[in-house]
Amino acid sequence: MSKNRVTLADVARAAGMSRTTASLVLSGRGDEMRIAESSQERIRLVAAELGYRPNMISAGLRSGTSRTIGFISDTVATSQLAGDMIKGALEGARRHGHLLFIGEYEGDESERGRLIDAMLDRQVDGVIMASMFTRERRVPKALAHRNVVLLNTLPEDRAADVPAILPDELDAGRR
Repeated sequence: MSKNRVTLADVARAAGMSRTTASLVLSGRGDEMRIAESSQERIRLVAAELGYRPNMISAGLRSGTSRTIGFISDTVATSQLAGDMIKGALEGARRHGHLLFIGEYEGDESERGRLIDAMLDRQVDGVIMASMFTRERRVPKALAHRNVVLLNTLPEDRAADVPAILPDELDAGRR
């Protein structure tokens, strides 16, 4: 097995088509661009036979998205009771074609800053800031003007325009 990644050019060459045609078909735009169904089938078959996988880094550069979400928490990942929070985030990310990067700082604010920087360095499309216990927290300045959702947390600054998802503990207690 070759260690080299199969490229779009490899697929196009093996299918006897142009790189542009192969790109349009493999990005799901073949019908829109009126490429013959037989050509589309050939390109998809060759791509599968060669084991072609799109280069997500290149696609991200073109689209301006990384298809990733950062999940930063205090002690959610290491708590047996909070698995559903992570499971819900994973399911939501998967449903929208994203991967979830999970980081935990266990109360160490410098580690939280390092995790935020690491997520931003990887150009995540958004960040979920989660807390094991419902509380108010300051939204870090590094996340200003970013896609942020607070999970089990309220922003200290009530004027902050940051969505927050909280459990309905009163209803849960009634049930």
